[in-house]
Amino acid sequence: MPYTLDQVQKLEAAIALGALSVRYATGDTITYRSIEDMERILAKMKAELGLRPRRNNVAYAAWRRGC
Repeated sequence: MPYTLDQVQKLEAAIALGALSVRYATGDTITYRSIEDMERILAKMKAELGLRPRRNNVAYAAWRRGC
């Protein structure tokens, strides 16, 4: 079954809220076992749709003493 952008967006929103259930426009409600399961399926959805995953840019602060 091909995934849709709406499904990706709803799953992302549920992950952001910490919810384990997602209700789609078709009326289907899916309850996942864990956030990790949701993230794994989200990655699969994005890969099948050809969407690039977001990169987490991390910046580290550095301090230097003296001159």
